[in-house]
Amino acid sequence: MTTDRPVVRSAVVLAGGRSRRFGPADKALAPIGGRAMVARVADRAGGVADEVIVNCRPAQRDRIAAVLDGDVRFAVDPPARVDGGPVAGLHTGLEAARAPLAAVVPCDVPRLPPALLDLLFVRTRDGDAAGAVPGDGERTPLPLPGVYRTAPALTACEAVGAGGSLRAVTDRLDPLVLPPAAVRGHASPGALADVDRPSGLPDAGPD
Repeated sequence: MTTDRPVVRSAVVLAGGRSRRFGPADKALAPIGGRAMVARVADRAGGVADEVIVNCRPAQRDRIAAVLDGDVRFAVDPPARVDGGPVAGLHTGLEAARAPLAAVVPCDVPRLPPALLDLLFVRTRDGDAAGAVPGDGERTPLPLPGVYRTAPALTACEAVGAGGSLRAVTDRLDPLVLPPAAVRGHASPGALADVDRPSGLPDAGPD
């Protein structure tokens, strides 16, 4: 991530969920090879973005800030959006984004492939759609990780509202859906798997 050029790519890391299936610990801070998962994800997103923004609840900010490296900004949920679900966090994060394009990634995908994010940025920049996302075997759009045009994504968040689903936001935006073959060319098997429980934490080996 650089700070000496115009901000044309933002990355929003969503870390404000309660993650109740993970247990009492904050999933964002779960260690992988001695590093917090959110720090790992922020580093990977920062490799292809000009700025990284971490969205979280007010009570999380100091703990997350203590584990992050480099120049990372925070978008802390206001009281009306705390515990409002992923759309509320996405809304807060996008409001802080300074770039016309924003990657949106969850904090629980520790093997997030920077190469795939870069491809999504390029496809969004060069196309007419409001974003680009990976597709599964049925070409169903996966809302996260994705790259979206910031302005229309904010409008979609406002229309769906806190408590709504990310799928509803994606449906409104109608992004370009990358076929599985394109995804496989930029992401190793399992690279987009999220961690729901402590037993799902990977080791710190190579991707």
